[in-house]
Amino acid sequence: LDRMINRGEKVVLKGYLPGEWNYHSPTIITGTRNCAISVYINGNLKYSYGEDILERRGLLGSGIHFIPLDNNDKGGTIRIELTSGDFSGFSSIGDVALTEYRDSFSEFIDDNLLFLVIGSFFILLGLFLVFIGGIFILMKLDVHGLLYLGILALCVGGWTTSYHRLAVIYGGSMSESTRMEYLCLMAGCVALLMFFRDSVMSMKNNSALKISYRILMWTEILSYSVILILDLTSVIHMTSFLLFIQLCMCVEAVYILSLMIVLIRHGRKDGKIILIAFSIFVSCAGIDVLSYAASIYWGINAYSDGRIASLGTVILVAFLICHFTLSIFTKYKDDHEKEVLYKLAYSDELTKVYNRRYCERIMDELTEKQQHYTIFSFDLNNLKKINDNMGHQYGDALISGFANILKETFTEDAVVGRMGGDEFIVLLDDKDIHSHDHSKEIKKYYEILERYNRQEESSQFSASYGYAD
Repeated sequence: LDRMINRGEKVVLKGYLPGEWNYHSPTIITGTRNCAISVYINGNLKYSYGEDILERRGLLGSGIHFIPLDNNDKGGTIRIELTSGDFSGFSSIGDVALTEYRDSFSEFIDDNLLFLVIGSFFILLGLFLVFIGGIFILMKLDVHGLLYLGILALCVGGWTTSYHRLAVIYGGSMSESTRMEYLCLMAGCVALLMFFRDSVMSMKNNSALKISYRILMWTEILSYSVILILDLTSVIHMTSFLLFIQLCMCVEAVYILSLMIVLIRHGRKDGKIILIAFSIFVSCAGIDVLSYAASIYWGINAYSDGRIASLGTVILVAFLICHFTLSIFTKYKDDHEKEVLYKLAYSDELTKVYNRRYCERIMDELTEKQQHYTIFSFDLNNLKKINDNMGHQYGDALISGFANILKETFTEDAVVGRMGGDEFIVLLDDKDIHSHDHSKEIKKYYEILERYNRQEESSQFSASYGYAD
C-alpha cells in the first residue's frame, strides 16, 4: 500500500492471520515510512510505534518493525492502523510478512543485501577520498574535486543505507535514519554541483553559465539550510519537502547536462565522459521516479525499490572518478609542459640559474611596485685566460662552479642569475627597507669560495663584486 496522506489522517488495514504455522516464535515484519503504526490482534493492542512522537510533532521516520506474536494468535483477526505524521508526506507500509523471530533479521538482510553492499562500498570509498583529498589540500595541491567526490560518495552510501531502512543494523532510530536520508540527498546535490565548479569557472566568455551556476548553488544551499532549520524546530519536517528537493535535482541535472554539451563544443573530451554517465544516471533515476509515482498515484505495482537508480548512481560515481583522474593527469601534464617551457625561457642552460631575461623582468616588476631591493653584481675573473689556455670545457666548469657558489651563499628567496659570459647578479628583496647590512652574505660568500678553491685543483675561483641598495 502506498498513498499520500496528510498529518493525522489514518489508513486502516484489516485481515486474518493464518490458521496454522510452524514457528516457535512467530513474528510479523513490515516497514513503514513517515507514519505511526498500531497493530491489534483480536482487538487487543499488540504493537505500537510513533504515537508519542506524533504528540510532540516529531519526525516519525522510516524503518522496520518486528512485531512478536503468540501461538494462540493463530487464525485471529489483525488490524493495522497507520497515522501520517506529515502534511503532503509520502506515508506507506511495506509488505507484511510472517516469519520466525530468529530468522527475521537475517531474512531482512538477505532481501536488502545488494543495497547493504552498495551503501557500505560508497561509505568506505567516500571516507577514503575525503581523507586523501584532505591531505592533498593540506599540501596545497589543487584537488578540491577529490574532496567533493568523496563527500558525494559518502552521501550516496548514507542515502542508500538510510532509504532502504538499513540503519537498524547500526542501531539508529527511524527518525535519525530518515533525517540522514534527506541530509545525504541534499548534501549530495550540493557536492555534485561543487564538483563541477572548476569546469564552470574555466569557461571563458560564458558569463551566463557562471551566473546561473552561482544562482543554482546559492539557491540550493539556502533552501536546504531553511529546510534543515524547519525540521529541527519541528515546524515542518524534511519529508514534506521531497517534491521541492526532487525539483532542485531535476534543475541541477538539466544544468549539468547543458554544461557538458558546452564543454564538448569547446573541445573538452571529459565532457563526453560525463555526458554519457549523467545521461545513464538520469535515465535510471527517471525510471525509478516514474515507477514510484505510478505506484503512488495510479496504484500500478511497478516500483523497483531504487535498484535501477542505485545502478545508475554506481555508474555515475565510477565515471566521475575516471573523469577526475583524467582531469588531474591532464592538468599535471599541462603544468609540467608549462614548467619545461618556463625553464627554457627563463633559465641559463649551462648553469641552471636564471637568465638575463628573467632578471630584467624581476627588476622591472620591483621598480614598478616601488619595492626596495638590493642588487649584487659579480664579474668572474680569469675566464678568458682559462678558455684560451685550458679549453672551453674548463671555462664552462668554472662558470657552473661559480653559479653553485652563489646559490649556496644566498637564500632561496634570492634571484641568482647569469647576465651573460662571466657576469652574474643576485637580487635580494629587502623586506626591511632600513636594513642595508649585507656583511653576513659577504662573509658566507668568502667562506664558500675558499672551500671550493680548496677542492679545486685545475683552477681557482675569483671574482670582483659590488652591490647597491
